Amino acid sequence: MDKYKTIVMLMFTWLTISAMAQEQLSLEDCKKLVITRNERALIADAVVAIKEEVIDERKADFLPAVSSSVTALAFTDNPVLKSLASYSGLADVSVEQPVYTGGKLKALNNLAAIDRKIAVEQRRLSHEALTLQVEQLYWQVVSVNQQVVVAENYLNTLRQLEQKIKNYFEAGLVNKTELLETQVASNQATYNLEVAQNFQKIAKRQLANSIGREDTEFTVQEDFTITIVSPSLSGDINTAFNLRPELTITQNALLAKEKEYSLINSEYRPQIGLIAGGYYYRGEETVPGEVESDQFFGGAFLTVSIPIFDWGKKFNRLKVNQLEASQLNWEKSQTEKQISLEVENAIYQMDESNINVALTEKSKEQAAENVRITNDNYDGGLITSEEVLEAEALNQQAQLDYIRAKVQQQLSYSNYRKALGELSN
Repeated sequence: MDKYKTIVMLMFTWLTISAMAQEQLSLEDCKKLVITRNERALIADAVVAIKEEVIDERKADFLPAVSSSVTALAFTDNPVLKSLASYSGLADVSVEQPVYTGGKLKALNNLAAIDRKIAVEQRRLSHEALTLQVEQLYWQVVSVNQQVVVAENYLNTLRQLEQKIKNYFEAGLVNKTELLETQVASNQATYNLEVAQNFQKIAKRQLANSIGREDTEFTVQEDFTITIVSPSLSGDINTAFNLRPELTITQNALLAKEKEYSLINSEYRPQIGLIAGGYYYRGEETVPGEVESDQFFGGAFLTVSIPIFDWGKKFNRLKVNQLEASQLNWEKSQTEKQISLEVENAIYQMDESNINVALTEKSKEQAAENVRITNDNYDGGLITSEEVLEAEALNQQAQLDYIRAKVQQQLSYSNYRKALGELSN
């Protein structure tokens, strides 16, 4: 019975490992993983969480602050102190409520809310960069996988050709030079396949690291998902202005300068607060009647603070605020120009990649037809094996060019969406 249990467990383990080895990740899977596992994304999440806590902290500034303290004293044999009491205790509770702060608390709350918005947009900016990076790594894996297939097919073709020429040589139909040329080409193809397979492992490891996986026991979907779009330069630029996090961050930073201006002014207005407290005293009398051993008393105070003269500090602070706002306006204008150029460049790159795909696809078909004709001519004794090798090499190169063009088309589309601010949406 134990023997059968062991066999069942081994079979179950093998099936589990096989299932894990066959796990397939789509591009969307990788994008979700990089957002939830990458350290840069986690840091951005933490910053947003901190800003949210600051907002809650600022809201509490409007509420009454309650504090309490207890003091206990035990006197020594000092005759002066002992004449009052042997021991005493004092407990107090006080409540402080801001009545008027010149708008300071409201300004601080507004600044905290804007800081959170900026943190959210910075997180989105981080997500955009991470998403673009993982798409580049993903399509690199797809590209290398297909290049390995091409290299394997090319090597198999050369080996078949080598066997054919070897048979012709043994039959005395060709000289040894043709056989040696084919063997050299086959050796080079073997080396190129090894290089491609090593690069395949590296590309897969890079993708695994970016999505937070320790292993590379997965495959990726290799279907190209490019969507052919008809870009509109003016429309796309407007879209980018509305979606790009860089502009939203600058706009929020300008809004923060407005609230900071209000905050500075509020600090030079009257500050009014209300303080109320109660005190309880208890002690052991040494001389009856000298000190009441059990008493309670309370009070309320209204505090008013009015700034009068600060040697021009307020003026300087407001001037700095205005200069910083002007700097942000210039940065906003510069960012808009940069975004416009990025969108325009992304459109041109996408157009070029679409044309390149069409051309390389046509070249791939022509190269395949050339191989067919060349092999027929060789079998008919019309040409030498050197021409066959050249045709096969051109065919391999045409296939590789087509793969690279398709990958570049996909990457240009990803870059286009990033230029619009849509990549992580």
